[in-house]
Amino acid sequence: MYFKSLTITNLFSYYDECLFDLTPTEDDNRNIVVIQGRNGHGKTSFLNSTKMLFVGVSEEIRRTAQRKRIPSPKQYVCGIENELWGILNQQARQEGKTSCGVKAVWESDEGEVIASRTWAIDFSKRDYEESVSVITPFQGELVDEKADEFLDRCLPRAYIPFFFFDGEEVQALAEANDSDVIKKMELLLNIKPLENIQDILKDLRRNWNRGAMSSEKKLELTEKENQKRIKEQENAILEQKILAHNADILEIEDYLAAISRKLRLLRGAPEQASEINIKSQIQTKHEQVQQLMREIADAFQRDAFLRVTPDLLGKTLKITEALLQKESGTQLELLDSLKQELPEIFSKPPYPSPRLEQSQAYFYQQRIVRVLESYAITENEETAFHVDGSRARQLSRLLSIYQQINKPHQALQNKLIETRELSQAIQKLEQQLKDAGDMSNKHRSELSNLLGEEENHKEKLLDLKDRLRAADTQKQTIGRDCSRLENEINDLESKVRQAGEMERQLNFTERLRAALNEVKERLKRQKRAELEESYNRHLKQLLDSNSLIYQVKVNDHFEISYIDASGNTIGMSTVSAGMKQLSATAMLWGLKEVSARELPIIIDTPMGRIDRQHQDNLLQQYYPKIGRQVILLPTDSELDERKHALLKPFIYREYHLSNKTGKKTHIERIA
Repeated sequence: MYFKSLTITNLFSYYDECLFDLTPTEDDNRNIVVIQGRNGHGKTSFLNSTKMLFVGVSEEIRRTAQRKRIPSPKQYVCGIENELWGILNQQARQEGKTSCGVKAVWESDEGEVIASRTWAIDFSKRDYEESVSVITPFQGELVDEKADEFLDRCLPRAYIPFFFFDGEEVQALAEANDSDVIKKMELLLNIKPLENIQDILKDLRRNWNRGAMSSEKKLELTEKENQKRIKEQENAILEQKILAHNADILEIEDYLAAISRKLRLLRGAPEQASEINIKSQIQTKHEQVQQLMREIADAFQRDAFLRVTPDLLGKTLKITEALLQKESGTQLELLDSLKQELPEIFSKPPYPSPRLEQSQAYFYQQRIVRVLESYAITENEETAFHVDGSRARQLSRLLSIYQQINKPHQALQNKLIETRELSQAIQKLEQQLKDAGDMSNKHRSELSNLLGEEENHKEKLLDLKDRLRAADTQKQTIGRDCSRLENEINDLESKVRQAGEMERQLNFTERLRAALNEVKERLKRQKRAELEESYNRHLKQLLDSNSLIYQVKVNDHFEISYIDASGNTIGMSTVSAGMKQLSATAMLWGLKEVSARELPIIIDTPMGRIDRQHQDNLLQQYYPKIGRQVILLPTDSELDERKHALLKPFIYREYHLSNKTGKKTHIERIA
């Protein structure tokens, strides 16, 4: 199998329809396609798009998202606000497009195959529809489930980590000894099918064993099996609920985080502080206006008429000056002396008996003063009135203050102007307050709605967590019940086995299972030995400057260990990341060689953390020999001019990727 073309449409960094022509040339020595570009320019998007063509939105794909928890399929496809964009190209999404996909054409033993997988996304519902189509030489067009089954036969999902991988991450294969990876290795080496046959024989033996039981025991066994089947169904339902609860919890937590960010913005909005400030200014200016009005009112009660009648004031001053010139000083002084001394006879001892009350004394004092003042005013032929010299002097001094030259009206006029300006300022501030109040009301309404929504979602979250805990507890209980029923079923089967033909069938089944187990173990030993030999041979080719690892051992469970020249096991942590990557590369080479699978190989970041000499070994010894079609996705620094020259004799197609804006990858075919 080899790819003839790959088309990526609006997926990840690829905008619109992007075609890669991958058809090999007739030169068998040229097996390599180089798709080069800087980090973030589309290489990983190419790798993930190819994986998704065969397995869809698998857990392995979703693990590549940089999150603490694996996103759900909907979250991975549609995205998570402020955290995960989703699979649709950013430029396409901004233009209102809602579909994306990947299509491949490859040559198989049966002929040309065309496969495509597309996603139609509804962002309003945060959901999507996925469709798969495969056009085959003999079966015609297959869609959806049948298409997925065909793709899994062409490239089983268990094989993908060994053929499509990131060079920097592949080192984990050389150190993890992970049970899941080992199972995939057994599938690749055709060992797992024997275990599947053994499982079938186990079920067959159980059915035959049931035929050897008495009717009473058969009924009891059937009841137990029905109970166990019901428990298993309940367990499956609970697992689906648990998955759904976890996905819902994740979505609600993401939504609550978004609400929390909005609440922080609203609580920090300037409108409330602005409204308080405006009210304070209005209050201050009102107080200033009231103070000015009091001063103006006091002036009108006291001397405002003097400040605003300059003509009348001038005439009065002339009269007082004339009076002062004509009035006799002795009479004035006598009247002044009497006005000061006569009233005091009521306030100094000796006092009359009975003594006058204070109000009575005050009454006579005022009466005496008025009588004396009446003597100071006489008719005159030249003026309308006449006052004594003392009053004339006081009046002259007082009126001189209000002369026009002193601008007596200016202070009152300034107060009136200031009052008018303050009133205008208050009107403007009140309008600002109204505007700020309207905005504040809008924010308060939005804040109230968000708080209510947050409270509702928190209640939902607590309810979901309670349900999740209850489901986990129930699942544990069901697990214990299933274990108990399994033990009871096994006990019934062992007690009621009958003799005769059924017994012989059971014995035959046991012998067949034992034989198959022996075949499986022999095959495992054979494959293990072949893998170990191939692994070590290729490791020596790639790791020629190594003195630490003398040999790699692969045990019967396909777990690996490193051995030094003295036969001692080397701790995994003492082996560098670059050596682990080379070791994993050698293991992948060995697996492909032992399995005899001819599939395309795609490697992202092929040089990884490997030093120069070992990089040269990869370029000259590994990539040209590993398969019929090898697609490398290096960065510019990984494949410089010198390394490119080493690899050039084996390259039949070359592309350069660029993505300056971060929104769409531009593809340039170089060769």
